[in-house]
Amino acid sequence: MRSAVTRVGLRVATGLTVAFLYLPIAVIALYAFNGDRGQTWPITNFSLQWFGDAFNNESVRDAMVLSVSIAT
Repeated sequence: MRSAVTRVGLRVATGLTVAFLYLPIAVIALYAFNGDRGQTWPITNFSLQWFGDAFNNESVRDAMVLSVSIAT
């Protein structure tokens, strides 16, 4: 039987591990909406510009179609 201290310690360690793994992904996702070319913090100009540029690029669209077809 585990003590309460052990259970709390495991929960804290698990939380820190999950934060270590997912926090960088969240920061990258935020930068996808950055309207500026530079990577400054905090982000002051939120935009969907890069999504439009990617959608208008034929190579990116072909890669997306290929990825979706392979996934299905």
